[in-house]
Amino acid sequence: MHYWPNPAHKDGTTEAGPPSWNPNKDLCPREMTVAERNALFEGSVSVAPEDPRARRFAMRRTDAGLEIFDIKYAGDVDGDPEFHGHPASRIDRRVLKALRDGGLITPAEFNRMRKELPGC
Repeated sequence: MHYWPNPAHKDGTTEAGPPSWNPNKDLCPREMTVAERNALFEGSVSVAPEDPRARRFAMRRTDAGLEIFDIKYAGDVDGDPEFHGHPASRIDRRVLKALRDGGLITPAEFNRMRKELPGC
């Protein structure tokens, strides 16, 4: 399982090539480093842990608050699942519960996100 950027969510050049951002796509944070991106991917939570190709979500804390990232299966490369991710405005409720139960978000944050985000 590995991550490969999708240029449709970038406004800068990445290892995937030059940007091809489209206004109908969520733009990835420019200041995020490759190391931080990879750490988010490695720490992401699957909606179906038994399926290595299932959608995943990650979260990070910034000065602006919590940011959620939707990580989607993009295909297999040499038999290895490849994913790309982008900022999200929704999160799967099972993942939100796992974040709370793992102590990554507080019960108050869980309740607020459950009420504010679609799909929770």
